[in-house]
Amino acid sequence: MAIRQALEQVAARYAALRADGAGIVRLRRILARQKEHAAAAALDEFHEADEALHQAIAEIARHPNIWRVVKREKAQIDRFRLLTLPLPARAERVIAEHEAIVEAIAERDPHASEAAMQAHLDSVLPVFEEIRRAHPDLFEPETQPDAPRLRRGDAS
Repeated sequence: MAIRQALEQVAARYAALRADGAGIVRLRRILARQKEHAAAAALDEFHEADEALHQAIAEIARHPNIWRVVKREKAQIDRFRLLTLPLPARAERVIAEHEAIVEAIAERDPHASEAAMQAHLDSVLPVFEEIRRAHPDLFEPETQPDAPRLRRGDAS
């Protein structure tokens, strides 16, 4: 998560500085798609739109390699994140966080964009204990709250 936070906050900041009208439209279309998937309870598609939004932000920032590095580093976190999506109101919270990021980028506010991305990514780990209690069989016994570690092959 530390790698993801550092890189995606930079991406959000640069996206706000470099976004053009087409980039903003692209982000809003992805967000609309994500809302549709949430309304239909299509969690796999919701997750795909989530990924597309983060990738688009890196591309708009003109740092597409940020997303490549983040994608490679976040495999364990993704397995955990997929367990959080069915939680009550989780999709709505993610959408609200994404809206804040997109609006800050649209307003060309690098500080607000970075802060919104930080708030979004900071919301992942607080639900860790809830997920670990709900699925204790998926976690290694020595797992600490700040480092979710799923057992290999589970929840993928």
